Amino acid sequence: MRRNKIYDGLIYCAGPAAFSQDRWQLLDLDARMTAAGFRTYIPFRDGLDGLYPGAPDGEGQDQVRARSILAFNLYRLVEACDALVYIINGRVPDEGGLIAAAVAFMTGIPVVLFKQDHRSVFHGFDNAMITGLSRTFSTVRRPEQICRAIVREIKKTGRQKKTRSVPPAMAAAIAQGKALADGLYSGDTILNSNELSMVSPDSNGMVYCSGPLFCPGEIQAMAAMARRLEDAGWSTYLPHRDGVEAFVMKNTDSYPVNLFRPLVRFGHRLVFAVDVYHILKCRCLVFNLNGRVPDEGGVAEIGLAFAAGKPVILYREPGLSDRNAVDPMVFGVMAPARAATAIDQIPGQAAAIPPDQYRTEDLTATAANLPPHLKSLVRLGARATRTMKRIGFLKPKNLF
Repeated sequence: MRRNKIYDGLIYCAGPAAFSQDRWQLLDLDARMTAAGFRTYIPFRDGLDGLYPGAPDGEGQDQVRARSILAFNLYRLVEACDALVYIINGRVPDEGGLIAAAVAFMTGIPVVLFKQDHRSVFHGFDNAMITGLSRTFSTVRRPEQICRAIVREIKKTGRQKKTRSVPPAMAAAIAQGKALADGLYSGDTILNSNELSMVSPDSNGMVYCSGPLFCPGEIQAMAAMARRLEDAGWSTYLPHRDGVEAFVMKNTDSYPVNLFRPLVRFGHRLVFAVDVYHILKCRCLVFNLNGRVPDEGGVAEIGLAFAAGKPVILYREPGLSDRNAVDPMVFGVMAPARAATAIDQIPGQAAAIPPDQYRTEDLTATAANLPPHLKSLVRLGARATRTMKRIGFLKPKNLF
């Protein structure tokens, strides 16, 4: 491939890296990009990811390591990288890579999805909250096509992220990452989320409730979380109750419906637009981490929320799930000092929103602050939300 000056940019390479076959996928694409003239950043090779010891205890050195890993990776991504390549092969997409991809999307950095995996949910479609992070809702499937896809996406976006401001919490993380990269880090500069200013809940504030919603038990758990917040004076947004999902989820197992693939693709675009619109409107986001693995759509949502300047609360009950490590990129975006372990703890954590680190105003009211790709997405999400309110009587009475 002929060397061109556009290939001089740095590319963030995200994806699973827990096992040798995972790392081989990243290094294979790395060799192709390097041959084309790109420089690459791979977290397990170039970052601090090797410091992470496994499942965090929610405090102490584990929390310091997780936040340091997040900060270092965000600094390299936002300040230095011109695009992000995200491998979504595997049973579920890698959570840490998904956080990085969501941050890239929100800050205007082009995202290229790469997939050579036949497993997929939604009858051959991946989760809309993941494919939506790419400009075209599509994936690259052949390694030899990856470099052309990167160049195409960089040209389309015009590298708009160079002029993109970031919210205070993310700016603090990036500054910490720079200090780490410069070798000036000391333990005193770690983000101190214990010093949160307590504020009374605003009755007009909205909490976005994120988590798994694919079986009756999961839906009941999400509804219970929303009810507890509503009892404490918050309004809530539940995707399966208030979003496009409420209209389409009952039909996703219908084979005839899935024959109309363009219609399904349009539905996925609406799901992504409406959910992102409400993430931008929310006061904070609560993510239900319970389960064998975190819900991949929810991981995308907490990455989007963090990059939009919204506090993220993690909820994880103690039990068997403690055997599964939480990715440091997931753990690192959490605003409180530790994850909530019971539903009753969530309203108190939602009230502890640090106004000096998070911008909690409605970002959709200040569209000038949004990059072009988000402006059009917000408009679509707002129109779809208004339409759904008018046709709410068409929602299925029972989701299952």
